[in-house]
Amino acid sequence: MAITKFQRELIRDTIKENKTVNAHELVYLVSDQLVDRYEDEYLESQLKKVGLETTKHIRTAVDEYLAKHKKQLEKEGLMYGSAGAAK
Repeated sequence: MAITKFQRELIRDTIKENKTVNAHELVYLVSDQLVDRYEDEYLESQLKKVGLETTKHIRTAVDEYLAKHKKQLEKEGLMYGSAGAAK
């Protein structure tokens, strides 16, 4: 399943803001972003709308983003194994 533009931008912004590419951390950081973004009564419907209703869905999107954008993240010094990588 391909990630959506919204998912891609959310994950990209979360990586840049927190300087991490640790998938486990990103799941929780993205979850926090979503909870902060949407009001409680609309949270469930909005999560379904953007395709991120469970941590499994978020992890799948994060993994896909990291795999697809690995070279760019390495250039930016964020990916493991690159000079100055975040740990």
